[in-house]
Amino acid sequence: MNASRFTGLLLLSCLLFVVAGCRTPADSLGRPPAPEGQSRASDATVDASTNPPVARPGQSQPSPHVLPAHFQATVYEVQAYSNRLSSIDGKSLAKQAGSADSLLKALSAYGPAKVLYRFDQPVNVFSESLTLGSREPVVMGSRTSQRGEAINTVTYQQVGAIIRLSGRIPPKETRRQGPDVTLSAELAVLGNSDVEMIPGRKATFTRNLSIDHTEELAYGQPRVMLAVSSTATDQQQPATLYVIRYLFNH
Repeated sequence: MNASRFTGLLLLSCLLFVVAGCRTPADSLGRPPAPEGQSRASDATVDASTNPPVARPGQSQPSPHVLPAHFQATVYEVQAYSNRLSSIDGKSLAKQAGSADSLLKALSAYGPAKVLYRFDQPVNVFSESLTLGSREPVVMGSRTSQRGEAINTVTYQQVGAIIRLSGRIPPKETRRQGPDVTLSAELAVLGNSDVEMIPGRKATFTRNLSIDHTEELAYGQPRVMLAVSSTATDQQQPATLYVIRYLFNH
């Protein structure tokens, strides 16, 4: 399933992606997928008047291989303090990710943190697509009636998360039994700008974020993926940290 891209209200100026302590820049030049143990991230913001492509079920090419597992993933959002950004360490976070709650507590040291989405279900490691989504009301305009009452124009934006799993059997010369698993995640999250759309009301935008990572399958071992983004046009806003904790169990 592919997601269309939308142009944005705000331009993201900074994107940093970290997996288990290894930092790599966003690949915006169309390079091939990152090799094992590395990850790729990109993000953009779109106008709140358009619907980001989330929560649309789609068809994917079935895999000839089947490997059942129980998959858990938690998506977090952190409004990071600017003086803590340089201390973000994915490897350290992975050590504190024994549970979803313990990682939430660790992330709170970087700024106000909350859980956006949770996944908990059986999957086929070699080929699976998971979707969580909702429609959220967004005020697009406001006017005052003759009685002095505010009349708002409201639209509904589709937000949520899509996670796709794909497995690849390793070459025979590696002498490994477990497959390499690529996790690709797409997020659509509402955010508030410090720019006033109308007097007394801040503009709302939708941030679209894509992350993918390839790692050897390891049961019961939590993985941590994270991306940091900030906006060029709104320096008053703190950087936003998005984190995905995931693991596979038998």
